[in-house]
Amino acid sequence: MGVMLTNKNWETPYYAHIGDKDKLGDMWSANLHYLNIPIHIGYMMPVSKKISLFMNAGPYWGVGLFGKYTMTSGDKDTTIAENIFKDYLKRFDCGIGWNRY
Repeated sequence: MGVMLTNKNWETPYYAHIGDKDKLGDMWSANLHYLNIPIHIGYMMPVSKKISLFMNAGPYWGVGLFGKYTMTSGDKDTTIAENIFKDYLKRFDCGIGWNRY
């Protein structure tokens, strides 16, 4: 068990269908930062004297600390929200995670 600061970014173009043509418009992007607390249980399986496989899985809980939501049109960046969790997204996150080594 530990605490992780994770960065979850995304970027997507905005498309518009005008007449018979698709037009690429503005680019939307978000830069999100979460504090995640994973509760994972692991298992180590020895393969040989020097090699072992390790796997872990379990739930995690996260809280959104800060993030910015922007739109890029041409060469101009416009900030839509300084704190994306205040205006657009839910601050709390949870899920299932796993790793293998």
